Amino acid sequence: MSVDERITTILVDTCAFRDANSDFIGISSMLLPSFFSVIKEKDILLLTHPILEREIEKHIEDSGIYKDYQSLVSHINKCKDVLRYANCCDEELFSKIADYNIKNQTFRAYKKYYKNAVKLDYPNPELIFELYFLSKPPFASTGKKKCEFPDAFVIEATKQYINEHPNDVLLVVSKDNDWVKSFWGVDNVIMCESIVEAIKKINSIESILSEDMLIKIFKGAYTEILSEAQRCAELEDYYLDDYELYEELEIDSVKVVKVEDSFVPLKISRDMILIKTIANVRVAGYGEIFDEDRSVWDNEDKEYFIIEYSDIDFDDGEAQIECEISIKFDFDNLEETARVDRFKFNNRGYIYVSCVNAEITPIDEDEMALRCLREDKGYSRRG
Repeated sequence: MSVDERITTILVDTCAFRDANSDFIGISSMLLPSFFSVIKEKDILLLTHPILEREIEKHIEDSGIYKDYQSLVSHINKCKDVLRYANCCDEELFSKIADYNIKNQTFRAYKKYYKNAVKLDYPNPELIFELYFLSKPPFASTGKKKCEFPDAFVIEATKQYINEHPNDVLLVVSKDNDWVKSFWGVDNVIMCESIVEAIKKINSIESILSEDMLIKIFKGAYTEILSEAQRCAELEDYYLDDYELYEELEIDSVKVVKVEDSFVPLKISRDMILIKTIANVRVAGYGEIFDEDRSVWDNEDKEYFIIEYSDIDFDDGEAQIECEISIKFDFDNLEETARVDRFKFNNRGYIYVSCVNAEITPIDEDEMALRCLREDKGYSRRG
C-alpha cells in the first residue's frame, strides 16, 4: 500500500480553518463539522500545538459568523426605539443575544473536536535559530523572517513527531508556501491546500463507497434534488450583480436548471452521504436601478447632483448557489432507494444574479413622478 492510500494523522494550519470561516459550530456551513466527523469515522489522529491553538482562537474574530453576531447586536441597539414603537421589543431576548459569547462558543467547539488530539511539544530553540540563520524553510532568504518563528516551532515539532512514529502517514492541510517548502521531501507526509481537499482525501481512504457508487446515489435522488432546490430557490431573495437597485427586485420566475454532479462528499456512511455542490438557477424579473452613466457627479461636493434611474428587465439571469444535500439510501440497493433527507443553500443573505442581456430603459422625470404616485395608491409598476 502506497503512502497516498493511507492517512493516520492530520495537522491543520490556521489558514485552512480561517478559509473555512472558523465555523466549528456549523452555523453557516457543515464543512468543518463534517471534516471532523470523517476524521472520527476513519479513526485518524489529530495533531495540534499550543501555538496553533492560540492563533485559531485569535482569528475567530476575523470570521463571518463573529462579524455577523457583532452586527446583530449593534443593529438591535440602534433599532430599539423603532422596535418599541412597533411593539416588538423583547428585552429578555435582546439581553440573551447581548450576553451570548459567540467567540467562546466557537472556540469551545474547536476544543471539543481536539480533546483527544496529540499536543506537540516545543522543539529545542537552538534548532529553530539554526534554520533562521541559514534561511532554511520556513524562513525565507528575504522578507520578514522573524514572522515565521511561530510556524517554525510548529513545523519542527511535527517533523520530530514523524521521525518518532515511522508508521504514521501525516496529512498536512495548508496553502502556506513556507509550510509546503518545509515539508517538501519529508517521508510519510502528504500535503493539501484546503479543508475541502482534505475531506476528499480522507474519504478516498478505504471508503465503504466507491466513486461510481456515489454517482449512483446522486442519480437516484436527482429528481428529488431538483425539486428541493426549486422549492428553496423560490423562497430566496435576489439582487443584481453590477447594479444598484432603487427598490426591491421584482422576480417573475425562478428555475433551477441543473444541480452539478461534480459534488464534494462531506460525509460518507453506510446509509447516508452529505455532499456539497452547486445549483445553477435561471431568474427572470425586473426592477429600477440607479443609472450611473446618465447621472452627474460633483467632484467638489463628492456627491451626485443629478441622479437618473432606469428600468431593467431580464429573462435569462443566472445565479450559482452553493448547497449541501444529505441523501439516505439502502446500502444493498443504492440508486433505487436514494432519497433526499435534507437540502440547504449556503448563501448568506441575497443571491446575486448576473444578467448580461438585460434590457435597460431610461426613466424620465415625469414617469418617475407618476410611478411614485401609483406606489402611494398601491399599484405595481407592471400593474
